[in-house]
Amino acid sequence: MEKEKDQKAYAHAEKAYMQGNLFPFVKVGMQKVNLTPTVTVVDGKKVMTPNAPVYV
Repeated sequence: MEKEKDQKAYAHAEKAYMQGNLFPFVKVGMQKVNLTPTVTVVDGKKVMTPNAPVYV
């Protein structure tokens, strides 16, 4: 697999650390994936609805 294609596949992701409630001193590394907005057509106009990021 080429490096350029691999980097483009994760262009909207970044490293994030989640902190727990039971053990607040433990942090787990995760990927924060920013989703593209949802586009719908209402009365002939485009309406963009932003999506919340997903943690994987």
